[in-house]
Amino acid sequence: YIDVCHERRVILLKDDPRLGFPLVVVLDRLYNRDGKRHRYELLWHLEDVPASLEGAMAVSRHPGGPSLTIACAGAQGWELIRARREPFQGWLADGDPRRDRPAPVAVCSALSDTPLRLATLLLPYPDGRPPCCSVEASPCTEETGLTIHIGRQVLSLDERDYFGAMDGDDPSASPGQDEDAPFLLP
Repeated sequence: YIDVCHERRVILLKDDPRLGFPLVVVLDRLYNRDGKRHRYELLWHLEDVPASLEGAMAVSRHPGGPSLTIACAGAQGWELIRARREPFQGWLADGDPRRDRPAPVAVCSALSDTPLRLATLLLPYPDGRPPCCSVEASPCTEETGLTIHIGRQVLSLDERDYFGAMDGDDPSASPGQDEDAPFLLP
């Protein structure tokens, strides 16, 4: 048993006039309740297409189709796993284990002995060169602001604009959702 509470919130910016393209921001808060140091890993399972780590980004390239760039604020390390047996990771299940296919998994990791906030940017893009992107966010769970850089564009967001007031370190509190906000998954 690991005494950690995980809270995830997702913001989909589909038709934001500041951008002209969609993006997803995944906000993870990890509340460590036992005071011990924990290794947290966010696993992003990708389609069976070429993938690579490029600086602080994971990039999945779908030849002839849309591709994906992933950046994470708070990550202390990235790893790309494919077809690992122990522990079993990096496979696409096909209903029959004999037909499972290798597929990349981008693993973003962080170590912390205090509550931690991670902000992940999922940026789809048309076939071609991936845009240079990054996301900046405080690891402090009480903070709500974040800044996204895509090429020369800079976008500042505040979670409270999408989820209402934050309730500090209490992950059991359920913030309100604005009916006019973009599609959100609490």
